[in-house]
Amino acid sequence: MGQRRGVISLLKEEADADYIVSVWCLAHRLELAVKDAFSNSYMNNIIECLQNVYHFYQGSAKRNKEATDIAEIIDEHFSKPTKANGTRWVEHKLRAVTKLLNSWEVILTHMSNYASDNTNKGEDRAKTQGYIKKLTQFKFIWYLYFIKDVLSEVSRVSLLFQRDDIDVSSAVTKIKSTQISLQQMIDHPGAQLQSFNNDVSGNSYKGQTLLSVVDLDVLEDQKNGILNKIIDCFQSRFEDILGGKSVFTAAQIFDHKNWPAENDLPALYHYGNLDLNYIIQHFQHVLQNICNTDSVITEWSDLKLYVARNTHFRAYHPLAVWQRVSQEDVNNNYSNIMKVIHLTSCFPLSNASCERGFSTMKRIKSDWRCRMSNSTVDMLMRIDLEGPPLNDFNPRPFVNKWWLNGQRSKRPNSVPFGNRQ
Repeated sequence: MGQRRGVISLLKEEADADYIVSVWCLAHRLELAVKDAFSNSYMNNIIECLQNVYHFYQGSAKRNKEATDIAEIIDEHFSKPTKANGTRWVEHKLRAVTKLLNSWEVILTHMSNYASDNTNKGEDRAKTQGYIKKLTQFKFIWYLYFIKDVLSEVSRVSLLFQRDDIDVSSAVTKIKSTQISLQQMIDHPGAQLQSFNNDVSGNSYKGQTLLSVVDLDVLEDQKNGILNKIIDCFQSRFEDILGGKSVFTAAQIFDHKNWPAENDLPALYHYGNLDLNYIIQHFQHVLQNICNTDSVITEWSDLKLYVARNTHFRAYHPLAVWQRVSQEDVNNNYSNIMKVIHLTSCFPLSNASCERGFSTMKRIKSDWRCRMSNSTVDMLMRIDLEGPPLNDFNPRPFVNKWWLNGQRSKRPNSVPFGNRQ
């Protein structure tokens, strides 16, 4: 992806293919935008503390058992802290913040008992005292609520960007909607910050006394600065699809939900013509070999009327609309414009499906099953990724076929470990 000697640059140079479009995964761009916005802020202290709490309980069954017992005594629920860092940055942070808030009272009580127990190592007790001091800071608790508001909003965008049917128009709509929501948080506190005002009375929070109370006006100024920085980072990271002239912005004309109303025929007739010409010019080297570019504009006008007048298309996803039109167009009335539409539908806006494939392969080819052939791994991965949900799958026909036609002897009672029967 490098601008000078990256794969895209080399392809454009070696193949004389200036029409190649460089696409950077939207989900990863979103993660980096939020990470940039949180850098050099108090959020770094939040992350560090989340990691410390995670490592305090990670791998220690004894500490988890003690925390669970305390939760039962005080009639609370203990959720084991999770790692704050990972491949899905926003989701990991949101999950870690949520669990810490839900189990804050249990964790604080357990750490206090641990730090006062002389049977534990002095070094570990000192570290735990530091964790307790951080967890009881007024500013720390306020930031947990604020960050949960922000990450809850951003995680919705992240989930959309991880879908296989993501298109440019829906991505732009969601980004702009999120920017508006974040802008609203500047003037009106989010749901979590509103609950903070109800949960905290003076310096008292869930029966504990918070330390170093900070004036809320100071925290509000910090909040507004972070929110403005997030909005700016969104704008810079998604500049190619949010503004300016590019193939991405031009391709938004193929979302039928953006079209003028059917009764406004002049507006519908002229809608998208300039953007369509831009796309044709950009991909001219490719399109001139597969379609008649002179007929594209005419077919585009006819196609808009056809889709607008068929009400059953209104609730369809744009990709489903064009798939349906391709199936219904038996006379090839829209064959040229459909090739242009299908070309822009191939933009790989997210590589989340690739990451899901890697995770699936890791689950299938484990240390217990590390000698499977490539064809077997391929079939099992296709079943997992493209097959029906487990609850809808009826295995009986396949088990019967294996039982009756299999070449190897059947050993249905064998187990992978333990006593053999």
